[in-house]
Amino acid sequence: MSLSSVKSFVLELDGPADAAFTVGEVVSGQVVLELRRDTRVLSMKVQGRGVATAHWLENRGMNSVYNDYTSKVTYFRKRQHLIRDPVVYKMKSPEPDALHGNLGERPDIPAR
Repeated sequence: MSLSSVKSFVLELDGPADAAFTVGEVVSGQVVLELRRDTRVLSMKVQGRGVATAHWLENRGMNSVYNDYTSKVTYFRKRQHLIRDPVVYKMKSPEPDALHGNLGERPDIPAR
């Protein structure tokens, strides 16, 4: 699949559009993929990351000295396959049963 065949790729999260998530909450949703033409897709995965960043300044004293603070916390990083490459197994032909050959008897014992 080439990117030129993708018309839109949207991750729609469950819940309100302006939702904020907190520790322990489950983040879920759907991937909506709209294509410009019929396309063969062998695999697709989505990668998500939950990060919170804060930045603030503190004024120290009368001479306008500021302390500059920044904090960043990563809550999750997750890769999930939505579609995997096709799984193909080649089945072996069954082995003859230990007691029966192709004609219903042991091949090493002559027929009666």
